[in-house]
Amino acid sequence: MAVTQGMSGGRGGWPMSVFLFPDRRPITAGTYFPPEDRWGRPGFKTVLRQIAEVWKTRRPELEEQAQAITEWLNAQGKPLGKAELGIATLVENAAEHARRFDHKHGGFESAPKFPTPTA
Repeated sequence: MAVTQGMSGGRGGWPMSVFLFPDRRPITAGTYFPPEDRWGRPGFKTVLRQIAEVWKTRRPELEEQAQAITEWLNAQGKPLGKAELGIATLVENAAEHARRFDHKHGGFESAPKFPTPTA
């Protein structure tokens, strides 16, 4: 998701596609590619054809892009510093989740109800 959000100005969603080198370095990513080109968006098959063409004809560019994305992604995981996690923090967090819980439909807040593992 971090790669998708990083490549789309902070937007993420589902379904999400991340295209990788065999060694799992990301090449590119995006959310919802329709089956065919429409709504001003390339279709999934179009995206696959474009990636295959660049793979065949301009692989060094993909290598550079994958390296840049991987370096950016690795930098995102670096800790910002020391954080204190005490009882007060846990109580505040539990209260916030209780406030956001949707008792009628389950989950938290309104649709779309995607999982929020960071919470």
